[in-house]
Amino acid sequence: MAVAAVVLLASCSSNGDHTAPTAGSSATAEAAAATTAAGSSPVDASAPATSGVAAPSTSASTSTVEATTTTVDPPAPEACALFTPDEASFVVGAGTVFKAGVADAPQDTPYGTHTACTWTAERDSGTTIRVSVWDDATAFDDAKAQVGVTGDVAGIGDRAFAATLASIYAVARGHTVFVQYSNLDQDDAANLPVTTNLATLAASRL
Repeated sequence: MAVAAVVLLASCSSNGDHTAPTAGSSATAEAAAATTAAGSSPVDASAPATSGVAAPSTSASTSTVEATTTTVDPPAPEACALFTPDEASFVVGAGTVFKAGVADAPQDTPYGTHTACTWTAERDSGTTIRVSVWDDATAFDDAKAQVGVTGDVAGIGDRAFAATLASIYAVARGHTVFVQYSNLDQDDAANLPVTTNLATLAASRL
């Protein structure tokens, strides 16, 4: 906490010198935001607020405290919370029924907290949905620089691109999401439209 003080010195009558301090103080308001796939430099989202001091010119000591606050974006929801097994089954279709999502342990990364979840079809372990979520949008930018990009995708979050193995990265509300639908019985061209529909649903819930 930073403390600011203003002191006003005044000289009075010829009988003697004395000081009459008028002090005001203020406090700063501080807020910090929490800081997924491997990436580059960490992000520091700390943003301390500024403060001001007012010292009225009166004989009595008075002070005015002004403080501003910093708004912190809420953390991204956990990956397993983005859709239910029933919703996944509906999007995939073809009578596929998914088990409950299995979560990975959360991790601290240069892009904030990372969570991941995998849904597996009840009757076919080769059919899965994989979702990862990072708190920060910088995960999207670094992923785009590192993975095999096959093209930008419109209509998913704020921006999105398709990558190899029928996967999609998207940014929505300042968070990054990765979605991949995999059916080993069909190729990437057949899997990508399903990934696209799942990614649209996931991004809408960030």
